[in-house]
Amino acid sequence: MKRNLPWTILAQAFLVALGLVIGCSEDKGKLVWQQIPVADTRFKAGITGILALPGGHAIAVGYSMPGNFRFRPVSVLYNGTQWLPLAVTGHDPPASFKLTGLENCDDGFVYASGFWRTQPDEPGSSHPVMYRLDGDTWNEVDIAEAGDLSALELDALATGPGGEIRAVGTGVDGTGFCLRRAGGHWSLMSIAPSPAWAGGSWALSCISRAPGGTWYSGGPLVGKPGGALLVDEGSGWKPSAPVSSLEESINGVAADPHGNLWAASNHAVGDKFQGTIFKITGSAASAFPVTRKTAGNFRIFGIGFSSTGRGWTVGGRDPDDPFFAGFDGQTWLESVVEVDLTPIAAPIRPASAHPQSVKEEVFGGELFDVSVQSEDIAFAAGQAEEVSGDGDHELIPRLFKVRRLLLELDRPVPKTPLRPF
Repeated sequence: MKRNLPWTILAQAFLVALGLVIGCSEDKGKLVWQQIPVADTRFKAGITGILALPGGHAIAVGYSMPGNFRFRPVSVLYNGTQWLPLAVTGHDPPASFKLTGLENCDDGFVYASGFWRTQPDEPGSSHPVMYRLDGDTWNEVDIAEAGDLSALELDALATGPGGEIRAVGTGVDGTGFCLRRAGGHWSLMSIAPSPAWAGGSWALSCISRAPGGTWYSGGPLVGKPGGALLVDEGSGWKPSAPVSSLEESINGVAADPHGNLWAASNHAVGDKFQGTIFKITGSAASAFPVTRKTAGNFRIFGIGFSSTGRGWTVGGRDPDDPFFAGFDGQTWLESVVEVDLTPIAAPIRPASAHPQSVKEEVFGGELFDVSVQSEDIAFAAGQAEEVSGDGDHELIPRLFKVRRLLLELDRPVPKTPLRPF
């Protein structure tokens, strides 16, 4: 792979890894999730996509809300020690602009999907964007040859051999679409929806490619049970059965090394949502239980596997905490993390400040994406909200990584030598 990734950046770091937040692990303390809090509490952003890289590095993308609901894209690089900023060019204010997902490509570059709007609250003014990381800067890729892309928004992307890229999203008409780069050219792929949900609203919010070459994509249906699930085995996108047995909202799909498709799905339980993990093989979908270590509902949004089959799914659990569950090849087991997500330093409140002008963080938050590079390299990301007394919202990044830990109970205990008579 080309050395285009910015392992050394000559910019002042405004994000510093500080402290460890360590919890229990299903592997007797060997693998644990560690929070990577930002040192600069002024950095406000939600993270929508994360990519683990060899050597324990990672890149994350997302957006901030500096005001008037005009989103601004953000991206950071984890160099093994701290988070460093990456510049994103183009679509300056007053445009509203988000980056949503990212993936490594075999052409040596990292690509990111997203969209921008000329009018922040008007989906009809949306335009999809693709970006490529050149050194320490994200630059836009020209996708105009794909045709009319107005009123479309990209949510996720996946890559294949030969530099192929597929990015999925949803249009203002409420139907999913797929943008493809193959042979160096961009085009919109034809999608034939299932008769069960054709004519209604269905989205494509996630995509994955199996090692054998099969592509999968999915998303939620609106107003109907089940989820939109598509498969391309080489002859184009077609509905993947059995769609009707799936839950209301498919938020993540991932293929394991054996080619099996796994879906992170959620369904309504009263006024809350409950997550379910589905394994889909051929024409059968079976729900896999999660062995819990906590009580209450949980939701799942991201799912991923390493090349050896180690899997993780992430989301949120009641009342407002991140959720992790790991797959060891046989079972899914919740991994509890004792999360202390209080701010690193309490904000200084001027004596003249009005009580309602002081912001109060909503602790916890949810995780939206996970990337598994190997048994020991995995990252998860999401966000929490900070709400002021007058109702203003800002986003707080949530960034975690897996690390291997040897607990005291795992260390060999030296034997006391016997006393001579």
